[in-house]
Amino acid sequence: MKQTVNILLVILLGVLFALESMFVITPHNKAMLSYLGDLKSDGSGTIVYDAGLYFKLPFFEKVIRIDQRLQSFDVPSTRVLTADLKDVHVDYYVKWRVKDYESFYKSLNNGNFDLASGIIKSKSIDALRAEFGVRVLSEIIAGDDRDAMLDSMMTRTANSVSDIGIEVVDVRLKRVDYPQEVTLSVYENMRSSRERDAKKYRATGVAAAQEISSKADRDVIVIIEGAKREAAEHVAQAHAIAADVYANSFKKAPDFYTFYLKMIGYKNSVNDKDFFVLDPNNSEYYRDLAT
Repeated sequence: MKQTVNILLVILLGVLFALESMFVITPHNKAMLSYLGDLKSDGSGTIVYDAGLYFKLPFFEKVIRIDQRLQSFDVPSTRVLTADLKDVHVDYYVKWRVKDYESFYKSLNNGNFDLASGIIKSKSIDALRAEFGVRVLSEIIAGDDRDAMLDSMMTRTANSVSDIGIEVVDVRLKRVDYPQEVTLSVYENMRSSRERDAKKYRATGVAAAQEISSKADRDVIVIIEGAKREAAEHVAQAHAIAADVYANSFKKAPDFYTFYLKMIGYKNSVNDKDFFVLDPNNSEYYRDLAT
């Protein structure tokens, strides 16, 4: 019985030893090993383990896991002063991640993420106040350089925490509340600005429409005049061809052609209401019909 217990104890210790000798790193983590309080190094720097299965000295080496995913936190209703001493309340958010795992672990109480968020928050508020402090309220309302302001704010924050192994990825404003006494004037300025833009766009549109209409009218005149000129040329050519036909016909049968022209003249000079008295002895018309 005692021998069986000893065997079971050996097996249990073996399993425990094997479990303590292996460690698994998931894809969203990085890991380091601590040996008697010091980070394990390969001579060129601290060893950082990616996702996978690894082995370590049981009981002596401790696995330190650090989340490598993108972190985010909101900073609600932060009071800041503008260059013209106006109070505004700003809501914004910050996105960050660990870049240098050794520095992060050593600088932040063994890699405390809550402590890291607190430091980034404090540094970002300083950067926010610095950026708003050099701009008057009207500049902030207009927002013409908002992207440049946010880029500068992110750069300030990133530089202030780079030495503790943190990379600031993004800083964005969510909301800016203006002082109550200027809220109405802000809305009025925005409305006036939009009305000016609308008038400018309408004036530009009217000018463009008039230019297009004038060009169309000019094009119509040019097209019509060109068509008239081309039609006149075709008519003149047709008259010339007809004259040639008449001339050739007259040369071939001058008597018949003279008679034909007389008949056309009689037809055009007499209508249904006219009466004629013909003298057989003295009438060219009668003689023409008689022949």
